[in-house]
Amino acid sequence: IVIPFWRKDDFEDVTITKASTFNFDNGIASEIPVSKKDIFTRKNNERIGTVSFAFPSVKAGSILDFQYQSTMKHYGGLDKWKFQDRLPVVSSKYELLIVPNTEFTYVLHKTPEYKAIVKQNPSSGSIYFEMNNIPALDYEPYIDSRKDYLQQVEFQLSGLSTTSGAYGGSTSTRKYMNTW
Repeated sequence: IVIPFWRKDDFEDVTITKASTFNFDNGIASEIPVSKKDIFTRKNNERIGTVSFAFPSVKAGSILDFQYQSTMKHYGGLDKWKFQDRLPVVSSKYELLIVPNTEFTYVLHKTPEYKAIVKQNPSSGSIYFEMNNIPALDYEPYIDSRKDYLQQVEFQLSGLSTTSGAYGGSTSTRKYMNTW
């Protein structure tokens, strides 16, 4: 697994919170965790870095499970989340915690037969997305743009609230684009 991140000016920090291989032998599950010493952070160039690791004991039928957290200095690096990839996905979950005083809009691109769970929590400023049992979408010779067919969610800044005056004064919200 290779996770790229913006390293210039310490813009983004990526932390692997969990990574394990699950194997099933004679109906018995075994979990083989990725050791912390096997997780590597690399400086690719002055702007980009990568966090990478390999799963241990992988064989046909293994389940690869990993979680990571990305923390950015501001919304400028917020990219789309892809639920689907070149391998089948049992479960993909994404939680976005939005910084105070900002509003985001999103668009969920998905095929109707795949269900998505979307939960907004206004008190914490977070939004949670989950999709399960998504088949692989590999590269095909006559597909015009593979990325257009992926199950994914895109985000866009739609508003910014500012407070003026001493001790909290008045609050105004500046609206940006909120539709596609």
